[in-house]
Amino acid sequence: MNRLARLSLTNRSFIALVCIAVSIIGAFAMTTMRQELIPSVSLPQIQVVTSAPGSSSEQVQERITRPVEQSLSGLENVESTSSSSEAGVSMVTVELTYGTDTARSSNQVDAALTRIEDQLPEDADPQVIAGGT
Repeated sequence: MNRLARLSLTNRSFIALVCIAVSIIGAFAMTTMRQELIPSVSLPQIQVVTSAPGSSSEQVQERITRPVEQSLSGLENVESTSSSSEAGVSMVTVELTYGTDTARSSNQVDAALTRIEDQLPEDADPQVIAGGT
């Protein structure tokens, strides 16, 4: 070990040159690495946002969030549903199983919302947002 330290101290310029060469080779190797080894993952989700102006959070929960959540939980490929209700706004998130076609599931959500349209208040305006996270 003592020999290595002495060799390094006596040949400082050579050691600096070796360090620079290793850094350049490492940077080049890092830029040419294959990106296919890290796949992109998107988890399919659909969110139903319903606005009901002038409603309290309790009214939104009872009259909008619960019926929407119940109608969506029965659809195929649904892993889980979660919801939040605030004054004038209801948000229901549907998490689908991995690999599910979100466009097809979005059409199913639209159909389910059409079926319960008469249960929702007249001023309720549901919007379906589909995508993967």
